[in-house]
Amino acid sequence: MTASVEGEPVAMTANSFSSVSLDPPLVSWSIKRVSQSFSKFRIAEDFAVNILADSQVDVSRNFGRSAGDKFKGIGWKRGLNGLPLLDGAAAHIQCRVANQFDGGDHLILLGRVMAFEHFDRKLLLFAQGRYAVAQDHPAIESSVDTTSTRGPSDSFIAGLMYRAYGALAERMEEVQRKQGFTPAEARILGAVATFSGYTTSELMPELYLGESAAKSAFASLRASGVISIDAKERIAFTELGNAKLALLLDALRRQQDQLLGGLPDEDIEAARRVFRQMIEMSRRQSARI
Repeated sequence: MTASVEGEPVAMTANSFSSVSLDPPLVSWSIKRVSQSFSKFRIAEDFAVNILADSQVDVSRNFGRSAGDKFKGIGWKRGLNGLPLLDGAAAHIQCRVANQFDGGDHLILLGRVMAFEHFDRKLLLFAQGRYAVAQDHPAIESSVDTTSTRGPSDSFIAGLMYRAYGALAERMEEVQRKQGFTPAEARILGAVATFSGYTTSELMPELYLGESAAKSAFASLRASGVISIDAKERIAFTELGNAKLALLLDALRRQQDQLLGGLPDEDIEAARRVFRQMIEMSRRQSARI
């Protein structure tokens, strides 16, 4: 929430606001009477609801502080009657205070909307004490028609993973070959980058390659000067290897972005999170055996 009192910008973070009426357009929110900003908002004639985007966690935290210059380092502009409007927000709702109501230890402010603007940005949410982003509920059917490819195996994560891998692997392996690496060699490069300082034997469980295929790929990478293996079998990238790895990863990222371009960023990140958790669970279970 922002306001301008005697020309000075005022701001605070509010957990929520409410739509009260469409005709006339009215919104409400409340402020604690013990808030550092209470005295300013109590006399403000206007206020602005700045609905933050998912990239503005730091802005929310900054305006949630009780002291200091809250606008320092924050981009903003003046709106109607000098109201501060935050750069990068998902929406701005500029309001004239229509009334104030006693809400116990809170003051409830009712505002009549003077202007509204919305931007194509994802919303920042705050729920159960944590910042979050919005996702479709799993009970809601996807708008993509996948009924023709559904079957009993879709209830098994492993089956879906195999099918997803098959859908992506051919294109990704084509990129790997264009960069001069076989799929096995590229898999080793990724593992070496992730597990720095591992020996060849320590790296084997992370490769999911047969012993013969792994040894052949190790030998090829070593012969081409991409990796070095010391007397204790520790693997490291050479200078050439680091350069080739950077080119490979850049090409793979571009291909991945193209293949997954139609999926929401939050869905892709959720998939990464689930896969990482599955890998970690598998490691813990293997350690117990």
